[in-house]
Amino acid sequence: MNKRFVTAILITAFVLASCGTPQNGNNYIVPQQINEPKIADIAPVSEIQIERVNNCDGTNPTYNVSYKTIEAQKASFEVSVGAGGLVTGTPLPPVLEVQLEAKITAALAKDYGLTTEKNHDLTLENVQGTFLEHTITWKVTRVKGLIEVIYGDGIAQVGFEKIANVELYNRTSQPLDCNDNSASILPTTIVATLETHPPATQSAATPEPTIFSSAPLLSHKIKGIGTGIFEKATYSDGSAQFSQQELNSSHFEIQLINPDTTSNGCSTSWYTVNEVWFGGASKTTLYLNGTAIGELFQGVGKHGYMIPLSVNAGDELCVNPIPPGGFHMNLGADIYYHYDSFCYRGYC
Repeated sequence: MNKRFVTAILITAFVLASCGTPQNGNNYIVPQQINEPKIADIAPVSEIQIERVNNCDGTNPTYNVSYKTIEAQKASFEVSVGAGGLVTGTPLPPVLEVQLEAKITAALAKDYGLTTEKNHDLTLENVQGTFLEHTITWKVTRVKGLIEVIYGDGIAQVGFEKIANVELYNRTSQPLDCNDNSASILPTTIVATLETHPPATQSAATPEPTIFSSAPLLSHKIKGIGTGIFEKATYSDGSAQFSQQELNSSHFEIQLINPDTTSNGCSTSWYTVNEVWFGGASKTTLYLNGTAIGELFQGVGKHGYMIPLSVNAGDELCVNPIPPGGFHMNLGADIYYHYDSFCYRGYC
């Protein structure tokens, strides 16, 4: 038999035997097609990062922090329906994972204008002789979806979750006591928590929001301090014995709105609540989603009052005019821990 003909037969047989066989011994078969991702949910969330910087001795005038997503931005995959070379519950082959990552990135950029970020840096300024606690809120866009991988013997469904975008949402600072040596030994980064922002796109079923409603820690009295919602304001003597350290480490679910966090007196609520802590230096009007709901008769001091106001996450709260002496609104799950211990912590 002609040697060339024999060689051709052997090569053809080898190729045919290789088709559809596992690669590198990992039972992985090359798919025929990878469909476009179906993105089911795009949900921006607030991730709160608390940084304590001690510049009491003047050695830390600046401090750099960043939200690093070098690892987190990589999609996580889970095979929900197996076919071909994919089996439910087993890791994806690296070569397929790279292909799926590329598909997701392209789809997010094309359809939603989202791009993956490696990190986001922020420089904190610290005045000499101060010990500051910085509360940094990042808005992190997370996406979930499904990709179908087509084989000759069926279609595998691969679910994924990915961080697509990170941006600075808010930052506030408050002073700590330079003489409190116990605070300085705490780690620089205290905690990170998640609270859902109104989603950019609604999924088919929208869950009911969680209402953060806590009970007073002290006895409260009712006092009318204005019209509308301010007619039913309540107050306490603020003597509940909770230290600033306890609040920072265990009761940090609170949003602060003041002239430092908003330039026009308006801000969006992170929480769904039934009460708001309000303090103002002079006569002003409070608006909820553009509707006036009450007017203060006069300034109510730094401790301020609790007002029975129902607010949904995503609602807009506004103060107009902004009092020359300032104002503050606070809301969140731990609101009474902060209000009822305000004077005990030396702020009254």
